[in-house]
This record gives sequence, C-alpha cells and structure tokens, in this order.
Amino acid sequence: MINGSRIIMGALGMIFLFSYCGPDQEIAVQKKVAERVSVFRKKRIQECRATLIGQAEHIVDSLLLAEARQSLSDSLMRQRPGKPLQPLPVPAIDTLAIKPIF
Repeated sequence: MINGSRIIMGALGMIFLFSYCGPDQEIAVQKKVAERVSVFRKKRIQECRATLIGQAEHIVDSLLLAEARQSLSDSLMRQRPGKPLQPLPVPAIDTLAIKPIF
C-alpha cells in the first residue's frame, strides 16, 4: 500500500511541477486526484481484508482439524481392552439319575 501511494503521489507531483493550471482547473484536478486516490485506497483495503479473512479461515480450519484428530487419537483409544473373565459354571438343574421309560 505504501509503494502504490508513493507512486501516485510522485506522479501527481510531476504533473503539478511541469504543468501549471489555472485556479479553476487546479481545483478540478485535485478533486479528481483525490477521488482516484480514495477509490484506490478502498480497493486496496478490500483486497487486504479478503486476504486476512482467508488467512484467518485457514488458521481456524487447521485448529479445528487438529482438535478433532487429537480427540480421535486419545490415549484411551490406543489401549487394548482386557481379557474378559471366564464365566462361572452353570449348576445342573436336575440331579436325579436317569431311568429308562419302558
């Protein structure tokens, strides 16, 4: 932004040095120059704002992605589950001896 404004101001200075305008034309030229400078500044501010928003979105996306990856790779997720206990033996329902029917 500084380089662009220096170029514009230098060009304006050269114009005013090499050509003398009457008071009416000089005011008109100054108004036109001021208008163009304000348009340039507005455009440059919009470009800078768009660049900053893009960078901020990138940083936020990176932080959210890192947080999601960290929650997935939690230390508890890496542990292997323990071996289950062996079930207790089932007691027999009927303890009588078996006799033939016929």
